[in-house]
Amino acid sequence: MRRIILFIILGVLIVFASTRLFSRSKPKANVGTRKKSSSDTLAVRAQRGRTAGQIKTKTKEELREEKRRAQREERARRREIRRRQRELERLRRLSRRRRRSRSKRAKQIYVLRAIMKIDSEKYALIDSRRMGIGEEISGRRIVEIGDDRIIIEEFGRRREVRMGESILPSVLREKRRTIR
Repeated sequence: MRRIILFIILGVLIVFASTRLFSRSKPKANVGTRKKSSSDTLAVRAQRGRTAGQIKTKTKEELREEKRRAQREERARRREIRRRQRELERLRRLSRRRRRSRSKRAKQIYVLRAIMKIDSEKYALIDSRRMGIGEEISGRRIVEIGDDRIIIEEFGRRREVRMGESILPSVLREKRRTIR
């Protein structure tokens, strides 16, 4: 009888130990300590015992909000593309203007090309003509010749002309250099 009771107790212990060892129980979540939030990351969910692959079905409101967000992003992308196109077109227009202004400069007449010194006298080279102090060209008289500029007198006023500039007044000139 003692042996039978001993075998029964031993059997119960073996069954109890095997159920404890071989059955995996799910870890309990902290009840009431924290509410679920949509900002939980996969790592946090995995730490709480949830698998990362589970997908929650989206509600109609979430689908609508996602659609609106995608539309906003698309509108912003299109606005950026239009802005870039406008910027490129503006740069092209500026480039065309610069090309036109360069060609206008090439057509100038009476341009001071060089200043040279022969012996002790200085001469200005204006469109391949050698001009000295006191000489007139197109109604303008050369008053003084400097190292990189000349001073001309036109209609009783004196004006400074630098190297590469025309002695004729430009209509588009913003600031005229005058010497009184």
